Amino acid sequence: LDQPVSANVVPADDVDTYPMEIDDHLHLLCDGRVEVMLEAPPGMVLSLEVHDEEGLVESATSTAESPAVVTLTEAQCGSDDATTFDVVVRPVGSDRVAGDYLLTRTGSF
Repeated sequence: LDQPVSANVVPADDVDTYPMEIDDHLHLLCDGRVEVMLEAPPGMVLSLEVHDEEGLVESATSTAESPAVVTLTEAQCGSDDATTFDVVVRPVGSDRVAGDYLLTRTGSF
């Protein structure tokens, strides 16, 4: 998930998973952040989930009117926080539309 992704979740059981590699950069204030945002198409509700090797880290729900945002912060100050997460987009409920969602990521640790 290095670039914005535009895709859809059709048919009903479709689930999209994207690996997200995060590099570690020196942040003197230990304030490294990564923000993942999902904008659902009109007529659909989508779930945004971020997983690490241990499981679900955080989740949020998106509608056309309200994007889902997950913010991750670096776990340790002064050590290497580089890691890979899985970003999962899945439908909520039974409504489906052929419109695309938009998934973006900004920041680093």
